[in-house]
Amino acid sequence: MLPKLCESQEVCGRVSAAGAAATGLKAGTPVVAGAGDQAAGATGMGIMAPGAVSATIGTSGVVFAATDKPALDPKGRLHTFCHAAPGRWHVMGVIKLQAFPCDGSAINSAPARMTGAIPMRD
Repeated sequence: MLPKLCESQEVCGRVSAAGAAATGLKAGTPVVAGAGDQAAGATGMGIMAPGAVSATIGTSGVVFAATDKPALDPKGRLHTFCHAAPGRWHVMGVIKLQAFPCDGSAINSAPARMTGAIPMRD
């Protein structure tokens, strides 16, 4: 009922004739499993070895750490996922709305409150 689980770089299928007709891709083109944005970005930054860490700030703030085995947080504060690299795992902590938008809506953002730019509400 569920599809086969694949590593990020594994070919997990091929573009069908119907898919080719709908997209303009060549039938039979390999389809790979891929990776989430943080795991893909961490791979590009070389965050592969256990203990390597990155921090990114955008629409969310993420601290990402590579590990060689699942590291579960019993309190649910960190996420544990398969890394984009075979045989690796990663843990990450995320805060949403980390970047300041340019449309004036920063008044409702967590960073503005945390930095004291606007007062915290009860």
